[in-house]
Amino acid sequence: MKASFQYSAIGADGTKTRGVLSGVDEHEVYRRLVSGGLKPIKIKERVPMFSVGTRSKRISRSVIAAMTRELSVLVEARIPLSQGLEAMAANERNPALANMIRDIANRIEAGETVSDAIAHHRQVLGDVYIATMRAAEASGKLAEVTTHLADMLESETAMRQQLRRAATYPVIVLSVVGVALSVILGFVVPRFAKTYSAAGIDLPLATRIVQAVGASMQSWWWLYLGLTIAFIVVTLQVWGTPKGRFKIESLLTRVPYLSNLLNAVSTTRFCQVLAISSDAGIGLTEAIDVSASASGSALVKEESERFSSKLRSGSSLAEVMDESKTIPPFARRLLAASKDNSEVARSASIVARHFDREAKHLSASLSSVIEPVMTIVLAVVVLVVALSVFLPMWKLIGVN
Repeated sequence: MKASFQYSAIGADGTKTRGVLSGVDEHEVYRRLVSGGLKPIKIKERVPMFSVGTRSKRISRSVIAAMTRELSVLVEARIPLSQGLEAMAANERNPALANMIRDIANRIEAGETVSDAIAHHRQVLGDVYIATMRAAEASGKLAEVTTHLADMLESETAMRQQLRRAATYPVIVLSVVGVALSVILGFVVPRFAKTYSAAGIDLPLATRIVQAVGASMQSWWWLYLGLTIAFIVVTLQVWGTPKGRFKIESLLTRVPYLSNLLNAVSTTRFCQVLAISSDAGIGLTEAIDVSASASGSALVKEESERFSSKLRSGSSLAEVMDESKTIPPFARRLLAASKDNSEVARSASIVARHFDREAKHLSASLSSVIEPVMTIVLAVVVLVVALSVFLPMWKLIGVN
C-alpha cells in the first residue's frame, strides 16, 4: 500500500525544492528523486490529517464552498495555483482546512494535476466534487466549472441552513411539551387520582385512561426511556443503509407538503450537478450517475441507475425521462428536449434555478404550515389532560 512522503531536495542548479511524492517506502521515494536529478535532503512520511471520528478536524460544506469560491477566483485570474493555494492556506484560520489546502498546493507544485491533488482528500470533498473537477480540467473549462461549483455549494449551504431553522421551532416546542406532559402524567395525575379514589368518586373514561398512562409511566419509566432511545438508534441505523433509506424516503413522499419540499430539494441538487457535469464535458450517462449521487435521495439514485442502464443500451434521453417517477414533469420535458451536452447543461441549469426558488419558498413556509397543525394537536392533548383532571374535581365539589 502506497503512502505519501514530504521531501526537501536540491536541484542541479542548487535551488531547494519541496514537494510530496507517493511510494511504498522512503527508499522508493529516494530513488525516484535521484532519478529525477534531485539530491534529497529530507524525506518524511505524511501523517493522515483527517481521521474518522475526530470532530475538531471536520470541515463543513460551507467552508468547502468558500474555499471553492477562492479557488475559482485564482483560476480565473490565472494565478499559479500552487502559489495562490499557499497564500490561501497562510490566511486560513481553520487548521484542518489550511493543512488540506497546503497539501494540495504541495502536490500541484510536485507535478500532480489539480484533480489528482484534490483526489487525496476524497473523504472531505466527496466523489461528486472530484469527478466534476477532473472533467472540468480535461475539458479546459476549469474556471467556469469551479465558479458554477462554488455557486452550487453556496446555494446548497443556504438551503440546509434554511431547513434547519425551519425545523428548529417545532423540535424545541415538541421537546418542551413532551417533558411537560411526562411530568404531568407521571407525577401530577397520579396524585389527583389518589385523592379522587379516596373520595369514592366514579372516574370518567378520560380520567381512567390518563390515570393508567400516568401509573404506567411511574412504574415503567425505564421501559419508555429505553424504547425511545431504541427507536432513535434503530431509525438512524436504518437510515444509514441504502435499503432502509429508500423505504423511509418512500414513506416521507406520501406526507403532504413534505413530499413537495423533498422533491424540490432533490431535483435542485440533481439538476445543478447535471448542469455542471454536462458543461464540463462529462458523458451523459456518467453525468446522470454523478448527479444522482449528489441529489441526496435514495429514490432518485435508484431510478438513475435504471436510466444509465437504458442509455447504455441505446435508449434516448427523452425515452428514459418519460419513465421517470421522481423527476417532476416540468424538469422531464425540458431535459427530454435536449439534444447534446450543451443543451442538457442549459436545460438542467434552468430547472435547477426554478426548483431552487420553489424549495426556498416551501422551506420558508414550512413553519407556517407546521404551526397550525402543532397548535391543534397540542390543544387536543391539553384539553384531554385538563378534562381528565377537572371533571372528577367538579364531581368532588358537587358531592361536598
